Amino acid sequence: MLSKEIKTEDVNNVDWDEFIKSSEKKECYYYYSLFYEASDRSQFKKEIVMNEILKLLGMVCSFHLDLENYEEPFKPAIILMESRSPSIEDLTDNDYEAIELIVDFIKDSELKARLADVLWVGKRNHRKASTAVFSYIESFWILFDPEHWTSCISKIERALQIAAMLGRKNNPFNTCVETIEIALKKLNGEDPLFLASKFMELLIEYHVGDPEHYSKLSEKIAIKAEESVDLRRARSYWEICSRWHHLRKDPEGQRAKLKSYAETYVKEAELILAGEKPSYMLASSHISSAIEALKRIGGNNKRIEELHKLLLMYQKNSITELGVVTSGEINIRNYIEGAEKLIEGKEKGDAIFQLGLIGNPPQKSALRAQVEKFSKKFLFQHLFSSVAINESGKIIGRQPSMLSENQEEVEAAIKVEMYKHAQYHHLLHTQGLVEPARRKIIFDHSVRLKDIFYLVKNNPFVPQGRELIFAEGLLKGFYGDFLTSAHLLIPQLENSIRHILLRIRKDCFLY
Repeated sequence: MLSKEIKTEDVNNVDWDEFIKSSEKKECYYYYSLFYEASDRSQFKKEIVMNEILKLLGMVCSFHLDLENYEEPFKPAIILMESRSPSIEDLTDNDYEAIELIVDFIKDSELKARLADVLWVGKRNHRKASTAVFSYIESFWILFDPEHWTSCISKIERALQIAAMLGRKNNPFNTCVETIEIALKKLNGEDPLFLASKFMELLIEYHVGDPEHYSKLSEKIAIKAEESVDLRRARSYWEICSRWHHLRKDPEGQRAKLKSYAETYVKEAELILAGEKPSYMLASSHISSAIEALKRIGGNNKRIEELHKLLLMYQKNSITELGVVTSGEINIRNYIEGAEKLIEGKEKGDAIFQLGLIGNPPQKSALRAQVEKFSKKFLFQHLFSSVAINESGKIIGRQPSMLSENQEEVEAAIKVEMYKHAQYHHLLHTQGLVEPARRKIIFDHSVRLKDIFYLVKNNPFVPQGRELIFAEGLLKGFYGDFLTSAHLLIPQLENSIRHILLRIRKDCFLY
């Protein structure tokens, strides 16, 4: 990034905080564009060194913080097919040296934490790791907001991650734990959303905090949430409460809280059906979750049976809520006209033969390529798994997400999508080609059984003695009686495949 080594005199007389003082929020996400804008201004003034330093700071502030990967948390904010935004991998030794010079001159806790953290991740600078921890804690208190809590929780979580790597007996770790407990005391069970539960999750993850005290606190919040009919929040705190009881080595208490957790799903289903826009489909989903939760606890067979009966009733009622999703009108007029031209003017026998050759089914490899292409192009629709239900509303199949980390699930999802694409091609093929050609033949000619019979007579696909059944089935199809046609032909197709395979085996033995 930097074209040359930066010296102390290049950075010590600059008020770096001045560039970000106009930021609407004290977070790096809002800082990076301000640094890039300042870089452009310095470039216009031909301030080469300042231009490069400001660009470097903008680059570092643009990194996405991935808390799931605590060892390598900094990722490009944007990743496209053939490009990406800046990454920590792009930093050079000159860049790290410049960051180390600058960080001590920074007053803004958020920016200081980011620069120090980058030095810890990229260069394992232990001194700057401690700086990062305490700066993140300062940033946490600046951003502390029980209603808009996602920003502040990420700061204390990252501080705790670094502190744990530095050692649990050291001051940074103890300070992080103390900070969380002070914040919980400040909330005093009056947390309007999920901040307290996130704090407790961190304490549980690192096995710190008083299980007895926090089990009582989480139960208090859960009960209060149920009383205010905030069932999603109540569920979160019942689950946290059960984990505290587990740490207390209190299995009965843990089971009791997990039952309360499961029953929130039932209460939410009842709430949905009592609302202005009741949905049996959504209620069914909650009852399914309640059943699954009770199964995992064990020993709740009677309650599970009650809920299963309720689920079947809800699922049956949910059928009326299903709507039709369309992709808009598809114009197949050109296909239809092309099919009719293929048949027009031909003798009856030639026209029937042409019908058998019209169009080509998609190749398996082409279907797979199409699915893989669409999965990258329309990423959002593959984020979640989907389910199939029968006429009673019961779930009869689940399709895994194509973005699963399990390769077997990904392969299964690809096959399902290939089948869907094949169905789509089949629909276009039948409605755009086969059906128009069939109607044209019937319009131009009177098709009789004998006109079909020649197709199946002495046909290697048709076993001897089965010709008439094949001919009858095909004739019914010509005149649109597909129910009878299918009943006649499907068993014959199965028999023909078996017949061919047996014959191949016999021919192999002869040679």
